[in-house]
Amino acid sequence: MRELAALIFGPAFQDPEFAAEFARWREQAEAAAGPATTQVINQVTGNAQVQSLIQGQNITFNHP
Repeated sequence: MRELAALIFGPAFQDPEFAAEFARWREQAEAAAGPATTQVINQVTGNAQVQSLIQGQNITFNHP
């Protein structure tokens, strides 16, 4: 994952023209995807014995 980030963001830090083009692409991609209206519903029912329940969205995992 770090390699992919380096391929994308490395040039963006070094080339303002690339950074501007990447920003335009990102804006278009976000507009095409629409607003973030994702709804997630967790239901724990029955005889479930849950000690910890974690729900998340847009999680970034940084591993050394």
